[in-house]
Amino acid sequence: MESIEQPKQDDLSQLVSLVEQAHQSLAQHWIGDDFVIELLLASIIARGHVLAVDVPSVGKTTLAKALAVILELDFNRIQFTNDILPADILGGSIYNASEAKFTFSSGPIFTDFLLADEINRAPTRSQSAFLQAMEEGYVANDGVNQPLSNLFL
Repeated sequence: MESIEQPKQDDLSQLVSLVEQAHQSLAQHWIGDDFVIELLLASIIARGHVLAVDVPSVGKTTLAKALAVILELDFNRIQFTNDILPADILGGSIYNASEAKFTFSSGPIFTDFLLADEINRAPTRSQSAFLQAMEEGYVANDGVNQPLSNLFL
């Protein structure tokens, strides 16, 4: 069994300072409970995902955009509807006539920070494709795995 190297105290102090600064910046964009901000920041550190459910107009989208800006992450948003297809989320192969071959065109999931709005409205196949990509960290297309961003949240 490998031993785990303990982080240096300076590194931990710097991380705590950065998290506190991010918390203060995000608090300016959120009118809800501070726990939501703490959960968002913890999910980034843990490389996880967050499901934010709340009443309309409390600033969930604004908070997500602000977090992406503060952390300097690429940001995309998907509005899930009842007619969205897996390819609308993941992307797919597009025929390039000038080269006479198919090339992969990435969908909006290929970003650092993705806001998936109202996922419950999407058909189950689209939800499954989205959740599978989140879990596995890549999109399989024509037998080739297209990796998502290492920072994907």
